[in-house]
Amino acid sequence: MTFHLVCLSWVFFRATDVGQAVQVLERIVTWAPGMHFSLWQPVIFAALLIGIELGNGRARFIAYFQHAPRGTFWLTAAAAVIFALAFQGVTNPEFIYFQF
Repeated sequence: MTFHLVCLSWVFFRATDVGQAVQVLERIVTWAPGMHFSLWQPVIFAALLIGIELGNGRARFIAYFQHAPRGTFWLTAAAAVIFALAFQGVTNPEFIYFQF
């Protein structure tokens, strides 16, 4: 209950005025159109992770890197870092308390 109350109050902190906050709350309650949320991407990702876990993929992945050449590990780690940096969001949203 506390979590939902806090999330509800964040709407008022983030809105520029009370009118905008009320509009956001109305859209939440009435399911009015706004930003489109696709449920398929999280479901596919979760199914993929469950499949990897059930197929013992994590243990095979760890075993591979224990016996692979050391350069393979560092190449994979560098690729992961480059991937994370390339696809990170470079936006700078305002801090929620900036209005105060």
